Amino acid sequence: MGDWEARDNPRTVFVYNIPDSMHWKRLSALFRFHGNVLDDFIPVKRSMEGKRFVFVRFAKLVDAQRAISRLDGFVILGKRIWVEMARFSGKRKIWKKVQAKKDLSQKEEMQSRGMEYQEEERDESNGNVVDGRLKSVEVERIGMNKMKVVEGHVRNEQLWNLQRCLVGETTSFYNSNSLSERIARLGLEGLIVKSIQGRYFLIEVPDGELLEILKKRGWAYLKEFFINIVPWSEKLKLMEKAAWIEVSGIPVHCWNYQMFKTVAGL
Repeated sequence: MGDWEARDNPRTVFVYNIPDSMHWKRLSALFRFHGNVLDDFIPVKRSMEGKRFVFVRFAKLVDAQRAISRLDGFVILGKRIWVEMARFSGKRKIWKKVQAKKDLSQKEEMQSRGMEYQEEERDESNGNVVDGRLKSVEVERIGMNKMKVVEGHVRNEQLWNLQRCLVGETTSFYNSNSLSERIARLGLEGLIVKSIQGRYFLIEVPDGELLEILKKRGWAYLKEFFINIVPWSEKLKLMEKAAWIEVSGIPVHCWNYQMFKTVAGL
């Protein structure tokens, strides 16, 4: 793609939560539609949450800003991506191809110069870095800031996913697996049912269209299993819990409400 330093003020954006099934060529074409892309880089390593991310280098600041305004929050293959300006200097040579032989020679040169190399590096810093300890603190601070950015993206993604969820209440206690199988028999295999607590279950509807259909019909299909269905909300609070207790050796005539109430109170 040419020498990065020859480019006029390139800017890099950080894109998070790339779908696993999305090919890099299609991703590159998406960003080229919104500006002049110099190059893109998809690391093999993933985030702490297992999400894919990519760095895209634009030729101009206005191109990067246009891509952020148009693609931040954009849904691709069922995944909402987050796009923002990358937090490092645009002049860093992080993607410039360097031959292995050159890397080896640089390493040998650094080792031979030893402390002399470190002293020269300190002199060139113009007072910004006094010693190696300050440099370590700066690296740690930058690392923590990047971690906060990723954590914020993860929380936003989780909240967005929960907006497509329902909370259902059953008449009695059910196992989430058996409940999912019963719902699948009605042709709703895409629904994901997870136990919250007690008689309450979280129902994830992956398809927005299906969610609208169910809503227009007043949750008619789901009311065969749930006595009450409401959209998920952060304000929702549940006041009861349930526990599965496996006890061996208790005579049948002792299986009564009072006995289990005593066990639950222990």
